[in-house]
Amino acid sequence: MNGCNSLLNRAAHHEMTRTRRARGRLAVVCAMALAVACAAALPQDAYAAPVTNEVMLVNAKTGKCATIAGGVSTDDNVTALQFDCDDHPSRTWRISDVTGSGIHQIRNVQTNKCLTIAGGVSTANNVRTLQFQCDTDLSRRWTIRLKL
Repeated sequence: MNGCNSLLNRAAHHEMTRTRRARGRLAVVCAMALAVACAAALPQDAYAAPVTNEVMLVNAKTGKCATIAGGVSTDDNVTALQFDCDDHPSRTWRISDVTGSGIHQIRNVQTNKCLTIAGGVSTANNVRTLQFQCDTDLSRRWTIRLKL
């Protein structure tokens, strides 16, 4: 009788192992099919999404974030100021090296406007910083230096 039980146990173990393998293969096939179906449902340009370089510009002293006054206006010449850091897109900026040599545009994510100096030509201190259309004007270009 022991011989029969042993033989039955081995047969049952073999069948259980075979079933587990089959289930494992089926799970892999289903996962692959789901991945293919999801990828096919994505828009074609979803595959090549660029790195955005989005940052919050947080003042080291105040802990406040740079933003555009009011947070939503897309008008030119709206003042940039500091405000509590939160998840509003106006507190987020996209920094792009526009020359390949460390000259950047700083573009507000909410308004899609660039940070510039009021008037665009003054070298005086205490000139306001504001948003303006992003173009090739040097007053809308910035270098980023480490704090000394």
